[in-house]
Amino acid sequence: MIKYAFLFICLLSVTSFSMAQEIDSLEQAFGSAKTDSVRASILYKIGILHSDNDSAISSFVKARAYEVKLANTLQIANINYAIGLKKFKQNQLDSAIYFWEEAAAKFGDSYTSSNVKKVDGLLANCLYSIGLGYYYARNYSQSVESIQSSLKLRLQYADANSIIGCYNILGIIHLAQEEYTEAEQYLDQGLSLAIDETDTNAMVNMYANLASIYVETKRYNRALEYSQQAYRLNGGVNNRANASTKMNIGYIYMHLNKLDTARVILKEGVELFANSDDLRSRITSLNLLGDLYARTKEWKNLLEVSNACMTLYEEYDDIQEQKTTAYNLSIAYENLNNEHLAYKNYKLYASFKDSLFTQEKAKEVDRLEAKYEFEKKEKDIAVLTEANLLKEIELAEDKKLRLILIGVFGFFVFAFIIVFILYRKKQEQKRHKLALKKMEIEQRMLRSQMNPHFIFNALNSIQSYISTNSTYQAEVFLSKFSLLVRNILENSTQEHIDLEKEIETLTLYLELEKLRFEGKFTYQLHIEIADHSVKVPPMLVQPFIENAIIHGMKGKSSGGKIDIYFKETEDEVMLCKVIDNGVGRGAKLKKSTSHKSLSTALTNDRIRFFNQERGEIFKISIIDLKDDEGNAKGTKVELLIPLIF
Repeated sequence: MIKYAFLFICLLSVTSFSMAQEIDSLEQAFGSAKTDSVRASILYKIGILHSDNDSAISSFVKARAYEVKLANTLQIANINYAIGLKKFKQNQLDSAIYFWEEAAAKFGDSYTSSNVKKVDGLLANCLYSIGLGYYYARNYSQSVESIQSSLKLRLQYADANSIIGCYNILGIIHLAQEEYTEAEQYLDQGLSLAIDETDTNAMVNMYANLASIYVETKRYNRALEYSQQAYRLNGGVNNRANASTKMNIGYIYMHLNKLDTARVILKEGVELFANSDDLRSRITSLNLLGDLYARTKEWKNLLEVSNACMTLYEEYDDIQEQKTTAYNLSIAYENLNNEHLAYKNYKLYASFKDSLFTQEKAKEVDRLEAKYEFEKKEKDIAVLTEANLLKEIELAEDKKLRLILIGVFGFFVFAFIIVFILYRKKQEQKRHKLALKKMEIEQRMLRSQMNPHFIFNALNSIQSYISTNSTYQAEVFLSKFSLLVRNILENSTQEHIDLEKEIETLTLYLELEKLRFEGKFTYQLHIEIADHSVKVPPMLVQPFIENAIIHGMKGKSSGGKIDIYFKETEDEVMLCKVIDNGVGRGAKLKKSTSHKSLSTALTNDRIRFFNQERGEIFKISIIDLKDDEGNAKGTKVELLIPLIF
């Protein structure tokens, strides 16, 4: 995992008392100030001194109002930059980026013949901050663009420390995107410059970040070499801040299969963090030691460190680490023959995994939507510009305007090309979103016991509608399909759901299959339960309906019929029946088929688990239906399900 460096240079702190005194003194001076210039300067200094972000921003805004009156472009830029820093500290990334971009525009307008170097330095810092904002907002393309612009300015003045900082963050950005070659190139450049400048702190950061790349690319010997370099340069055993690096070294030894060495180092790291206030580091160190115990099959030790992690989660919530701990607990209990706790912790692990997946997808969707809105605004601006220029062309009456006409026409062509490129990008973005949606649906449906053949065939049907320009049919099919997926995702996270919700999901599934098989069968639901708010386990009946469609209707071109009954018995148990008029099980056994009913197998496993936990409650019986002459005329499945009120 990448450890994010602290990327801003912190000012030396003063005591709260002395700052408060200075602020009071400045406020008194403000009351006696006679010019707007002096008032603006005092308010700006008060904003810098304020430790409370909201109070600081309030002072900056007042100072900016005076500077706007004075038309002091450079100081307006400085104030906007300072507001952005305060917004960043409040974790308001969008606002911070907005004020920094406003500042960058003002810096660009404030150049004179005598201040080029000064403004270049200010603009370089501003562009660097914009890059950081986009990095933390996970907009990596914009982040790289801003940091590279900052680097270009800093290279002009050979500002070594700032150049090293740019190389470092560029390496981290590419590392976050798993672009290891680019990341390594930037970090190597930064390391070389840090060595030339004998900048120890920068060398420590570069060695540590390069070691992260080597771990990710499985070059463990080199990762070990660079981690040890960082450890030595940072003071070795005499610096308690090296505890994280020590844990990383132990982790690398584990991957080099030097388990005894790894054990000693990881235990030392855990002891260093044992009394630390840094709960995240304490948890991470315990989980790393747990990974070693899992590898050496020391299940009781693994159980001990994992339970220690669990107690820390009461004070510090970290889904990534909780996922690791839950998985370690599940394998420990499994090997200690405690199947119930093994299953419970595996379910917990799966829920954390799904939560992380959902978070990443949500962030990706937000990023794509933001990109779409940005491109849309750019397109609107381009269209508006074209309209204004065309209007100027129409008003052209003399030779000068005719020359403008030629320039405007060329710009129009250029703008048209830009609009066309934006349109192509938008289409590519839509195709990319569709591909992501397909991948997500396939993974979720497998976890929710939906048969992968159904997903594959449904997506093929959608693709077929789209390719034949059947837009309405595609929208109808896709609408029902998305609603079904949503129901399944919601239901799969719950042990029991309302019967009404279960019936709604089954109806959607049957409707989709009916559309896909184009009239091959009909179905009817018979509900003989007065209270639809009773609860049942989700997706318990669906696999048997699936078998009735896939197997029972095999060979039928039309006339297939499926009846599903839900009936409450006297002892608060629901009888569910699935009856089809298909070919029967005998015919199914004679014919080979590539369809493997994974859902039915998972359902049988679920029922076995329910019965082990609660006694013999759930029951399944499958009956072959025959006519008077003994010929197969279908199959009936009866399932007894206890109701929960």
